[in-house]
Amino acid sequence: MFSRYWSKYSTPFSSPGKPSAEISGSSPPKHMKQGKAEARSSLIPETDNTLSQTNPLDVGLKSLRSSSHPQSSEFLQALERPIQIVNDLLGENQHLQKELNNSHFLRECLQAEVKQLQQELQKRQSGRGVSEHHLVAENQRLQQELQKRQSSRGLSEHHLVAENQRLQQELQKRQSSRGLSERHLVAENQRLQQELQELQELKNTQEALLAHLEAENQELQQELEELRKGLVPESETTAGEMPVPQIIAFPVQVQRSGETGGYEKQFLRDVAKLLNSHKVTLQVEEYQEGSEHLLLLFSSIASRAGTDIDNALNGLKSMQKVLLIVFNLKPKSNTRFFADLKPQVRHPALVGTVHACFSLQDGFYHCQINQDAVESVAATIMQLTQDG
Repeated sequence: MFSRYWSKYSTPFSSPGKPSAEISGSSPPKHMKQGKAEARSSLIPETDNTLSQTNPLDVGLKSLRSSSHPQSSEFLQALERPIQIVNDLLGENQHLQKELNNSHFLRECLQAEVKQLQQELQKRQSGRGVSEHHLVAENQRLQQELQKRQSSRGLSEHHLVAENQRLQQELQKRQSSRGLSERHLVAENQRLQQELQELQELKNTQEALLAHLEAENQELQQELEELRKGLVPESETTAGEMPVPQIIAFPVQVQRSGETGGYEKQFLRDVAKLLNSHKVTLQVEEYQEGSEHLLLLFSSIASRAGTDIDNALNGLKSMQKVLLIVFNLKPKSNTRFFADLKPQVRHPALVGTVHACFSLQDGFYHCQINQDAVESVAATIMQLTQDG
């Protein structure tokens, strides 16, 4: 700092009327040296004393200005630059003193702030410890909850697997039952088509028989008219002419006991076909109490044969004649063991008992037992027609 000020104010001094080289380059005269030395020696204690005062240079300058020494003005002029430097240094010292005071103040502020920050850091560290403890506890709780959810998820997956297996088994059962149902429907469709064909044949037979009866009726009416008018004498009738057989209508009532699957209709069609060949028409009616017509009672055996038949007969309230037709659920390939298994049935209203066979796959199928049953019912009805 002193070198900066010395370089600033190190310009050679010059006095008026004298060249500058004499001042800077050549040495001054002896009397000037002695005056300067005396002035310097007289200023040294004053300078030293004034440095401790508020403004020591001003005191020295006042003494020089008031001095009557012949070289005081020159010496005062020569000291102008050093004095200016000293003043500048004093001003710089005051400025530095202010900065030092400011630095002390800033240091105290910084120390207070550092203390406050240390306290806040301690609080945060203590709070951080509590927060870390809370986070550890929360982490443990979350891990426990995760384990519980994983265990419950395992149970749920096991339950879903079991439910899936159950649904697959149920689906397989339904598919198998659906397959059986489809086969049963196919068999039922075939049976219905066969029945439709048989009904069509029966319709054709009845139409032919009806046409024949109408023709015979017309012939008989004509003969009756001729007899009434006496156009044809009795002696002129042909002795060898055979009387025309008459069609007999035989009414029967039908009642069902148990699940027969509708196979009694096919059974009745077979009986009607066989009776038509003997000029007997079967007239089917629903069951009515108090009727005197023959009752065809169709019963199916589902569990115990005797119990099912007794239940069917015990429901009858009238004492009309009853022909019992028992449907036995037997496969088509197992009818050879049927003869020994027929239950014995006794009831005062029974005129006969007939056993027939059917299956879910083939319905009322063609076999010797069913053919014998149809012929037995037809023979019973023929006998009743002859008995009157």
